[in-house]
Amino acid sequence: MQNKKPLISNRIGLILLILLLAFSIRLGLLLVSDDFHGVSNGRIIRAQLILNHDLPGDKWYSPVHPPLHLLFLMGGIKVFNYPVVVPRLISLIFGTLLLLPFYYCVKFLFDEQIAVFSILAAALYSEHIVYSVIATSETCFHFFLFLSLFLLLSFSKKKSSKYLLSSALCLGAACLCRYEGLLFIPLFSFSLREDLKHCALFITAALIAPAIWMFINFTHSGDPLQFINTNDFTVPLQFGWIRAQGEALGIFKKAMFWPKSLIDNLGAGVFIFGIGGIVYSLVRRERMFMSLLFCFLLFVFIFRTMEEKLYVQERYAITLGLLLIPYSVFSISKAIESFGKHNMKVSGIVTLLLIASMIPSLGQRVLAAPLYAPLFAKQAAAYMCENIKEGDNIILDHCGDEKYREPIKVLSGINPKQFVSMPYLVPKDGQWRADKELFFKVLDAAKVNVLVYSPKGDLQDILELEKRDNPVMVENFKFSLLYSGKPYFVYNVEKVNNVR
Repeated sequence: MQNKKPLISNRIGLILLILLLAFSIRLGLLLVSDDFHGVSNGRIIRAQLILNHDLPGDKWYSPVHPPLHLLFLMGGIKVFNYPVVVPRLISLIFGTLLLLPFYYCVKFLFDEQIAVFSILAAALYSEHIVYSVIATSETCFHFFLFLSLFLLLSFSKKKSSKYLLSSALCLGAACLCRYEGLLFIPLFSFSLREDLKHCALFITAALIAPAIWMFINFTHSGDPLQFINTNDFTVPLQFGWIRAQGEALGIFKKAMFWPKSLIDNLGAGVFIFGIGGIVYSLVRRERMFMSLLFCFLLFVFIFRTMEEKLYVQERYAITLGLLLIPYSVFSISKAIESFGKHNMKVSGIVTLLLIASMIPSLGQRVLAAPLYAPLFAKQAAAYMCENIKEGDNIILDHCGDEKYREPIKVLSGINPKQFVSMPYLVPKDGQWRADKELFFKVLDAAKVNVLVYSPKGDLQDILELEKRDNPVMVENFKFSLLYSGKPYFVYNVEKVNNVR
């Protein structure tokens, strides 16, 4: 297809139009939704604590998430000081800009027409749209990943070391956005296997940023791979929590989770044609680079999920979806080639119909995503905003799902330092459970005087406040009900005899 005339000759205008479409869809969704994602709001809170100097320097380090996305959040909040919106705009900007390096990668590996249709499909990719308005690290990761790939492809054509070094540094940045970026260092390096000097240069430069992060891990924990080992400890606990909710997670369900996620979020048509295009490229041994990336990444995802070392989050599959989209368009083109001299028009129409089949998935995913704060959460946050004083120290329990806690904190507008973060949960029977003795030590040590409690949360087993008359005495602490808005209850906490 390399020498075929593009379906629409005004290439630059068309690309800009698709960029505008992608930006408009994402901005429109941002304006009518909330970011009610627990991870994203947890990062927003952490960024605020650091900026307000309420988090000691030795507490900045956290191995759970790489640091670059947090630095973006800190920069945005520092400049505009609007933590509810600015972090979402950062995701939106990276999510829109991704289409440019994505276009040039597909154009290089396929052709211009497939590239245009591919960015149109990416503009309508439901999971990518959702996480372009949620303040997690996916969109900045994909921007740096595909920018790295574009620069690497440019090096293969122009043989200039500046492209190679820029590619490696961008890949290092991607690794500091999401840890799966590390998988791409050997994968990208493999394309340089016949040029050992440049291959070594690429690996060395790509590892600079991850090596700095490993050194920080070693400095704080004595383990340079603490970020991976922490994941391998916490993810099995997350699987245990899912099972505790009554959901079965057998071998088949874990093995099929990622293919099912792609079908749900891309649409069955794009998935089927995409897999067909990948099989075709592997059999014919052409346009294999992205297909090998897809196959390897899918294998790692399935294998790690079977081990219960990779959590079942559909957003992780966005990378797989972006790699699959061009092969879906490619397979349509190959299937229509037999139509003769009018195959370009037929191919274009069929491809547009295929892309249109993604729209129902978009509607379903937007409704299912954590984009709408429930009324009880807004009411609880509003009560806290209006009634909790600046000097109050607060413990906020979850209400049956961890994802509600951090968004409510951000929605309340309360200074994050007022929320006590001293731990009172311990791993038990494969789950995190509240330890009664530890909890009351935290109440005393942190001088907690407000408890936001839920009968569905971690504290139900050790307090059972909803089953007792108001006020409630437990372990020399008096809990007086201030607000009731199921599933949340707000209590004033006071230690008897004025012992603090």
